[in-house]
Amino acid sequence: MNTFEVLDDAGRVINRIVACEAFMQQAYPGRWRRVAEVLQPAPAAPVPQRVTRAQGKAALYKAGLLAQVEAFVEGLPEGEDKAFAQFALSDCNNWERGSAFLNAAAKQLGLTQERLDELFRTAAGIAL
Repeated sequence: MNTFEVLDDAGRVINRIVACEAFMQQAYPGRWRRVAEVLQPAPAAPVPQRVTRAQGKAALYKAGLLAQVEAFVEGLPEGEDKAFAQFALSDCNNWERGSAFLNAAAKQLGLTQERLDELFRTAAGIAL
């Protein structure tokens, strides 16, 4: 089934109906046209909730952000936050999208939630 417009003798639309082409040919010979379907954008890929550290670092590298992230971690004042940031950057097997620490660091770096989602999607697609 498709949507068709029924035309008057002057070619103006007088009705719009859902039907099959055979019906339109029989009921309105020469006085109809198919309505173009409106294409909807494809839904965004789901955001992975976990990527490996290597995938995350590769995504940051591809986005030109790895050096900035490393400098950010090195620039943190000595203490627990810096130690945990270094652990996350160098020792964690996986990076979790919902990590409060990761989200706070991203905010400090000026990354939006949408940009972080994009980085996780990119990371998940990287095979190392």
